[in-house]
Amino acid sequence: QPFQEKTQGDGGEYVGLGKTLDGLIRFAAHTSEPKLLALRRHVVDVLLAAQEADGYLGTYRPGKRITCIWDVHELAYILFALISDWKHFGEDRSLAAARRLGDYLVSALAAVSLEAIGESARRFDGESIVAGNALVGLDRALLALHRVTQDQRYLDFCVEKLKVADWDLPIVEGRH
Repeated sequence: QPFQEKTQGDGGEYVGLGKTLDGLIRFAAHTSEPKLLALRRHVVDVLLAAQEADGYLGTYRPGKRITCIWDVHELAYILFALISDWKHFGEDRSLAAARRLGDYLVSALAAVSLEAIGESARRFDGESIVAGNALVGLDRALLALHRVTQDQRYLDFCVEKLKVADWDLPIVEGRH
Protein backbone atom coordinates (compact mmCIF):
# COMPACT_ATOMS: atom_id res chain seq x y z
CA GLN A 1 0.00 0.00 0.00
CA PRO A 2 2.69 2.62 0.78
CA PHE A 3 4.22 2.03 -2.66
CA GLN A 4 0.88 2.65 -4.31
CA GLU A 5 -0.12 5.70 -2.24
CA LYS A 6 3.30 7.41 -1.98
CA THR A 7 2.27 9.58 0.96
CA GLN A 8 5.15 9.02 3.38
CA GLY A 9 7.71 11.66 4.09
CA ASP A 10 8.18 12.50 7.75
CA GLY A 11 11.58 10.86 7.75
CA GLY A 12 11.32 7.60 9.64
CA GLU A 13 9.37 5.33 7.34
CA TYR A 14 10.98 2.14 6.12
CA VAL A 15 9.19 -0.89 4.71
CA GLY A 16 11.99 -3.20 3.62
CA LEU A 17 10.16 -4.46 0.55
CA GLY A 18 13.28 -4.63 -1.61
CA LYS A 19 15.10 -7.02 0.74
CA THR A 20 11.95 -9.07 1.30
CA LEU A 21 11.24 -9.29 -2.42
CA ASP A 22 14.81 -10.30 -3.22
CA GLY A 23 14.54 -13.11 -0.66
CA LEU A 24 11.16 -14.18 -2.05
CA ILE A 25 12.50 -14.23 -5.61
CA ARG A 26 15.51 -16.35 -4.66
CA PHE A 27 13.44 -18.72 -2.50
CA ALA A 28 10.81 -19.15 -5.23
CA ALA A 29 13.51 -19.79 -7.84
CA HIS A 30 15.26 -22.33 -5.61
CA THR A 31 12.15 -24.27 -4.57
CA SER A 32 9.81 -23.81 -7.56
CA GLU A 33 7.03 -23.95 -4.96
CA PRO A 34 3.80 -22.90 -6.74
CA LYS A 35 2.56 -20.70 -3.86
CA LEU A 36 5.90 -18.88 -3.71
CA LEU A 37 5.96 -18.47 -7.48
CA ALA A 38 2.45 -17.01 -7.41
CA LEU A 39 3.31 -14.68 -4.53
CA ARG A 40 6.45 -13.50 -6.33
CA ARG A 41 4.48 -12.75 -9.47
CA HIS A 42 1.79 -10.90 -7.49
CA VAL A 43 4.27 -8.72 -5.58
CA VAL A 44 6.23 -7.90 -8.74
CA ASP A 45 3.01 -7.11 -10.64
CA VAL A 46 1.74 -4.75 -7.95
CA LEU A 47 5.14 -3.12 -7.46
CA LEU A 48 5.73 -2.50 -11.16
CA ALA A 49 2.25 -1.02 -11.50
CA ALA A 50 3.25 1.51 -8.81
CA GLN A 51 6.30 2.77 -10.71
CA GLU A 52 5.94 6.38 -11.77
CA ALA A 53 6.73 7.69 -15.25
CA ASP A 54 10.03 9.19 -14.03
CA GLY A 55 11.11 5.79 -12.65
CA TYR A 56 10.44 6.46 -8.94
CA LEU A 57 9.32 3.31 -7.14
CA GLY A 58 9.25 4.28 -3.48
CA THR A 59 6.81 5.39 -0.83
CA TYR A 60 7.60 9.08 -0.39
CA ARG A 61 5.47 11.95 -1.61
CA PRO A 62 6.96 14.49 -4.03
CA GLY A 63 9.17 17.00 -2.27
CA LYS A 64 10.27 14.44 0.31
CA ARG A 65 11.97 11.98 -2.02
CA ILE A 66 15.65 11.11 -2.02
CA THR A 67 16.77 13.31 0.89
CA CYS A 68 14.54 11.69 3.52
CA ILE A 69 16.19 8.94 5.47
CA TRP A 70 15.69 5.43 4.07
CA ASP A 71 14.19 6.43 0.71
CA VAL A 72 17.38 5.78 -1.26
CA HIS A 73 18.12 2.68 0.82
CA GLU A 74 14.68 1.24 0.05
CA LEU A 75 14.99 2.13 -3.64
CA ALA A 76 18.43 0.52 -3.85
CA TYR A 77 17.18 -2.82 -2.58
CA ILE A 78 14.11 -2.69 -4.81
CA LEU A 79 16.49 -2.14 -7.71
CA PHE A 80 18.55 -5.12 -6.56
CA ALA A 81 15.40 -7.29 -6.26
CA LEU A 82 14.26 -6.36 -9.78
CA ILE A 83 17.64 -7.42 -11.12
CA SER A 84 17.27 -10.71 -9.22
CA ASP A 85 13.86 -11.21 -10.79
CA TRP A 86 15.36 -10.75 -14.23
CA LYS A 87 18.27 -13.08 -13.47
CA HIS A 88 16.19 -15.88 -11.95
CA PHE A 89 12.99 -15.62 -13.99
CA GLY A 90 14.03 -13.83 -17.18
CA GLU A 91 11.52 -11.06 -16.53
CA ASP A 92 12.40 -8.38 -19.07
CA ARG A 93 9.81 -6.04 -17.53
CA SER A 94 11.70 -6.24 -14.23
CA LEU A 95 14.96 -5.32 -15.92
CA ALA A 96 13.24 -2.45 -17.75
CA ALA A 97 11.80 -1.21 -14.43
CA ALA A 98 15.24 -1.57 -12.83
CA ARG A 99 16.76 0.58 -15.56
CA ARG A 100 14.10 3.26 -15.10
CA LEU A 101 14.68 3.18 -11.33
CA GLY A 102 18.47 3.27 -11.79
CA ASP A 103 18.13 6.24 -14.13
CA TYR A 104 15.89 7.98 -11.61
CA LEU A 105 18.39 7.43 -8.79
CA VAL A 106 21.39 8.60 -10.81
CA SER A 107 19.54 11.70 -12.01
CA ALA A 108 17.98 12.63 -8.67
CA LEU A 109 21.15 12.03 -6.67
CA ALA A 110 23.29 13.98 -9.13
CA ALA A 111 21.27 17.04 -8.18
CA VAL A 112 21.78 16.82 -4.39
CA SER A 113 24.64 16.82 -1.95
CA LEU A 114 25.05 13.30 -0.61
CA GLU A 115 25.62 14.83 2.81
CA ALA A 116 22.01 16.07 2.69
CA ILE A 117 20.72 12.50 2.55
CA GLY A 118 19.43 11.59 5.97
CA GLU A 119 19.03 15.19 7.14
CA SER A 120 15.44 14.33 8.08
CA ALA A 121 16.75 11.59 10.37
CA ARG A 122 18.58 14.14 12.47
CA ARG A 123 15.27 15.89 12.96
CA PHE A 124 13.38 12.59 13.33
CA ASP A 125 15.32 10.88 16.10
CA GLY A 126 17.78 13.51 17.25
CA GLU A 127 20.76 11.33 16.34
CA SER A 128 23.34 12.08 13.73
CA ILE A 129 22.80 9.59 10.93
CA VAL A 130 25.41 10.06 8.27
CA ALA A 131 24.63 9.86 4.59
CA GLY A 132 26.43 6.53 4.35
CA ASN A 133 23.81 4.88 6.53
CA ALA A 134 20.98 6.12 4.31
CA LEU A 135 22.79 5.06 1.13
CA VAL A 136 23.50 1.46 2.17
CA GLY A 137 23.03 -0.85 -0.80
CA LEU A 138 23.07 1.85 -3.47
CA ASP A 139 26.57 1.04 -4.66
CA ARG A 140 25.98 -2.70 -5.04
CA ALA A 141 22.60 -2.18 -6.71
CA LEU A 142 24.03 0.22 -9.29
CA LEU A 143 27.07 -2.01 -9.84
CA ALA A 144 24.73 -4.97 -10.39
CA LEU A 145 22.72 -2.89 -12.86
CA HIS A 146 25.93 -1.97 -14.66
CA ARG A 147 26.93 -5.65 -14.84
CA VAL A 148 23.67 -6.74 -16.48
CA THR A 149 23.23 -3.74 -18.79
CA GLN A 150 26.83 -2.70 -19.46
CA ASP A 151 25.58 0.89 -19.19
CA GLN A 152 28.62 2.92 -18.18
CA ARG A 153 26.55 5.62 -16.45
CA TYR A 154 25.89 3.40 -13.45
CA LEU A 155 29.55 2.56 -12.96
CA ASP A 156 30.56 6.18 -13.51
CA PHE A 157 28.08 7.30 -10.85
CA CYS A 158 29.57 4.87 -8.34
CA VAL A 159 33.09 6.02 -9.11
CA GLU A 160 32.50 9.76 -9.53
CA LYS A 161 29.58 10.62 -7.22
CA LEU A 162 29.79 7.88 -4.58
CA LYS A 163 33.58 7.73 -4.83
CA VAL A 164 33.61 4.01 -3.96
CA ALA A 165 37.30 3.74 -4.86
CA ASP A 166 38.07 5.99 -1.88
CA TRP A 167 36.10 3.92 0.63
CA ASP A 168 38.33 2.51 3.34
CA LEU A 169 36.07 2.68 6.32
CA PRO A 170 36.96 1.12 9.66
CA ILE A 171 34.97 -1.77 11.00
CA VAL A 172 32.77 -0.44 13.78
CA GLU A 173 31.00 -2.68 16.24
CA GLY A 174 27.57 -1.21 17.01
CA ARG A 175 25.84 1.73 15.39
CA HIS A 176 28.42 4.40 16.29
